[in-house]
Amino acid sequence: MSLRTSVILVILHLSLAGVAFGQDFCPYDESDAVADTLDPSGYYPLQVGNVWEYVRYTGPFLEHLRREEVMGDTLIDADVFYHFRRTILRPPHCHACY
Repeated sequence: MSLRTSVILVILHLSLAGVAFGQDFCPYDESDAVADTLDPSGYYPLQVGNVWEYVRYTGPFLEHLRREEVMGDTLIDADVFYHFRRTILRPPHCHACY
């Protein structure tokens, strides 16, 4: 067997042993899991008049400004639907925005 083949086999053996070692000795089990108790509606509240503005940069340069506004809502068969207005401004039109 050549030296190159031996080195490849040793590396392969060590990498497989590392995978098996990691699976056998994980410090966490299912009892460590914590349920997500956060209310997602707090992250994106949908009341008429709410506005979100997102600014995107590429490095130090302003790429665009995105603004979303809840304009209205409608109830259809007991389900609430929201009407949004999304505006995207790109330079040079939003150079004074931020």
